Amino acid sequence: MLGTHTHVQTADERVLPGGTAFMTDVGMTGPSDSVIGVKKEDAISRFLTQRPHKFEIPKGPAQLDAVVIDIDGKTAGQRGSSGSRYGLDEICENPKLHAATAK
Repeated sequence: MLGTHTHVQTADERVLPGGTAFMTDVGMTGPSDSVIGVKKEDAISRFLTQRPHKFEIPKGPAQLDAVVIDIDGKTAGQRGSSGSRYGLDEICENPKLHAATAK
C-alpha cells in the first residue's frame, strides 16, 4: 500500500503484520525546484490571495521519487523495500540504475 499526498517522501516504509508493504507517501515526480510541481510564485500567490491562479510548470531539473519492493517469488511475501529519489538526468545517464537500487 503506497500513498501520496504531500509529495514529500516519508521514508517510513515497513511491512505490516499481515505482510502488506506500506509507505505513507512515495513522493513526487516533477520539477525539483517547485512547489508540488508548479512554479513557486504561482503556488504562493494562490495561497496568499486565495484566488484562482494559473499554474505553470517550471523549467529545469526534475526528480523521480520511487519505492523499490523486493518480493519473494515463491511465497509472494515482501523481503524488503526502500524509498529513493533520483534526478531524471541521472536515470537517463545510467539506465541500469534501478537494478543497482533493488539489491
